[in-house]
Amino acid sequence: MMNRTMKKLFFIFSLLFSLSISSFLFAQSEEQIKRFEEEKVAFFNRELQLTDSEAEKFWPIYNDFYNRKMRIGEDEKNLLRYFEKNRDNINDQEISDLLAKYIDINDRKNQLEKEYHNEFKKILPDKKVMMLYVVDRQFRMHLIRQIRHSGQGQDPGMEERMKRRGSGSGYKNPEIIPPPFYD
Repeated sequence: MMNRTMKKLFFIFSLLFSLSISSFLFAQSEEQIKRFEEEKVAFFNRELQLTDSEAEKFWPIYNDFYNRKMRIGEDEKNLLRYFEKNRDNINDQEISDLLAKYIDINDRKNQLEKEYHNEFKKILPDKKVMMLYVVDRQFRMHLIRQIRHSGQGQDPGMEERMKRRGSGSGYKNPEIIPPPFYD
């Protein structure tokens, strides 16, 4: 029984986080999307220190990866929204089916990342491939900060809770940077 409860809580937490990020990104105008893309390209080029030759090879592959990842993200968002709308009317079997689909979506995401990891290694040195993961995470965190500062997707008490919790991941030593999956 506890295992089922934990699965449900995990599912609900994932739903809320995904919806807050996706609702911000999908509510943007064409101009904002263009600005976002330009900012992303500049940020990645600068932080990865891509040469012109590397950038020419990198961006078509990265954009394809990003678009495919977004389509998988849409599947996840739709599944989570379905659950959110119907959670009071779903029986245990349907929840189990949704959980299986959720895990399948995450498996697809992981498979996509493995596939493109190999593609990135063909065009970039290993150090830059590893930096790609760091830079991608840094850019996502930058977007989250923009969302917070713009006030979109926040409940009224969120800012106060964030202040009480402190900024960042809770790591106090700036010399030690935790791996991305700890944050």
